[in-house]
Amino acid sequence: MEQIIYENVLFASFVAMYIFGIFPFLTLSPKGEEYRNYNIARKAFGVAMLMWASYVAVGWFLNYRETNLLLASTLNISCYYLGGLLLEFVFSTLLNTRYSVHKRIKTISIETAVFNMALATNYLFMPASWQKIGIMTIAAVFVIRMCFLTASFAKSYRAAIKKADNYYSDNMNGLIQWMPKSIYLVVFLGFSGSLLSFSSINAISAYMFSGIILFAYIFISLQNYMINITHLRDVILIETLAPIEKDTNELETETSIKEEKKNYLIIESQFNEWVANKGFTKQGITIEAVALGFGSNRTYLSLYINATYQTSFREWVALKRIEYSKELLCSDKELKVSTIAEMIGCSSSSFNSSFIKFNKQTPSQWRCQNHSDN
Repeated sequence: MEQIIYENVLFASFVAMYIFGIFPFLTLSPKGEEYRNYNIARKAFGVAMLMWASYVAVGWFLNYRETNLLLASTLNISCYYLGGLLLEFVFSTLLNTRYSVHKRIKTISIETAVFNMALATNYLFMPASWQKIGIMTIAAVFVIRMCFLTASFAKSYRAAIKKADNYYSDNMNGLIQWMPKSIYLVVFLGFSGSLLSFSSINAISAYMFSGIILFAYIFISLQNYMINITHLRDVILIETLAPIEKDTNELETETSIKEEKKNYLIIESQFNEWVANKGFTKQGITIEAVALGFGSNRTYLSLYINATYQTSFREWVALKRIEYSKELLCSDKELKVSTIAEMIGCSSSSFNSSFIKFNKQTPSQWRCQNHSDN
């Protein structure tokens, strides 16, 4: 019974992964410069899925795990290593337009070749008594390398979030949160796989089934990401689509300190007027739109907000909205919280979560406490 379950899970795994892998190559790619990195990433994901599917299919047909456990473990780690490199490439390509695709592909090829040479040497030339130690050592190298790649990805992810927070008034994190979740789960899956190489078929079956769910999640998230690129392109793809032209009034090295202070006072006056007119209550604000209204650019305005208020554009807008919402909550007890959310430019859910973040209680709780105090 255990063997039947194991074989069925393997069959379902390689069929699902073949579908995930073929899809990017058989479907039409979206056109436009903003989709360039996405198209590269989806094909890299397809290659990773096809590679994993082929590996699982060969194991299903030949069932060499029963006859040669060391060979199965060697092929496992080889597949995990290349797969991990490809998936890190997928996510980093999506987040960083300055990511050197050709250079990274070359590096992946060299790394994979060296890693597989080490595996082949251990399998073909090491004494049998040392082979298990050898493959465990190589597996440890694999885990360390994946942790390093995860740290590198996390740096790119934080940079993307920082850009988003300094561009949009709304929280865009939800559109890309699937990436860190995915890569952490992939690393965990790879680490678990290296440990499970010598485990029972029940453990392998559960592991393979988890893999199907994870890759289905990544596949679906990757398709959804394509829909959201139009919202993210001004942040993540900003260097590619709209490079910032140097403003002679922006850099101290290119203008006098006196002129710099003059421009600072001008934008401060415009900004204060914008705040007084409740400009922050408009839905879907971007720092680009605000800067254009001032006759400035987003970089200078972002620097002004960061330096003056010690926070990002999104956090600052959220704080101003919360301050204004408190005025509304106190002004009319009959005014619904959902109505107040609309008045300050938020959805009800985002207003509640933002209010709780700053005040440690819901708007309704704050209103009750405020009125009871009065």
